[in-house]
Amino acid sequence: MRALYTVGWWLATPLAFVYLLWRSLRQPAYRRHWGERLGRFPPRADDRPLLWIHAVSVGETRAAQPLVRLANRAPVDTFETNIRGTWLLLEACRRSPTVKRIAVASSDKAYGDQDILPYFEAAPLQGRHPYEVSKSCADLIAQAYYTTYRLPVGITRCGNIYGGGDLNWDRIVPGTMRSVLRGEAPVIRSDGTLLRDYLYVADIVEGYLRLAECLEDPALHGQAFNFGMDDPQTVLEVAQAIIAISDYPDLKPVVLNQASHEIAKQYLASEKAHRLLGWRAQYSLAEGLRRTLAWYREFFQK
Repeated sequence: MRALYTVGWWLATPLAFVYLLWRSLRQPAYRRHWGERLGRFPPRADDRPLLWIHAVSVGETRAAQPLVRLANRAPVDTFETNIRGTWLLLEACRRSPTVKRIAVASSDKAYGDQDILPYFEAAPLQGRHPYEVSKSCADLIAQAYYTTYRLPVGITRCGNIYGGGDLNWDRIVPGTMRSVLRGEAPVIRSDGTLLRDYLYVADIVEGYLRLAECLEDPALHGQAFNFGMDDPQTVLEVAQAIIAISDYPDLKPVVLNQASHEIAKQYLASEKAHRLLGWRAQYSLAEGLRRTLAWYREFFQK
């Protein structure tokens, strides 16, 4: 297998590599599948490795900062980790003769609040609140390193990732699943109308792999790609879908309407990834939630 350098940067999707590693360790078939995928890159004379910038840990061993509410409470730490961490690693790549391709995990949050939806890749990056700004800046820094130094960068911008392994209970999917497995009414911090893309973790893993494979083509260097379902759902709809497949289908969500500094509507157009990368989400929301609930059920029974 060719060298694959991965770095622990949870800026956008902490679940993606957790999922990849967990499935690989538990199931030999997945280990063979992902091993074949990661070893598929055609050989070159210099055999330079792929660097996957999925996570940056700067000056310490903790993961980066992926939470909106925490960013609002601790903006300096968020900027230090998410922005400085990006340019430090990209600068190291610029100075290294061995890095072949760089996949940077950004987010739909980089777009900020937009009048025109869905987001297309050409939309301006205009985050306004701390977390969004950290994503906009990291994305723009990656673009700058391509434009100025021709660093072989590709950027992923994805919607809300969910799946087994996420223990951030403030998030709607893990929080709601923990509640329903306990027979408790799930709590929604917002008014329930926030509209988002929800993408199952296996689909974004496939997206990262497809981007890494396609970066063999220099024409794709410096480009960003949206990865979403093209089927946005409100927070309340997601909570109700989880309740419907639980053992307590009569539960009613408690809507607090307390969320602040949240963008009302965020969802992506993924046509570019369909066309240039051959990527398309394979898991419906219903199937992804069913698989995710099974993971949490097993987790809480241990």
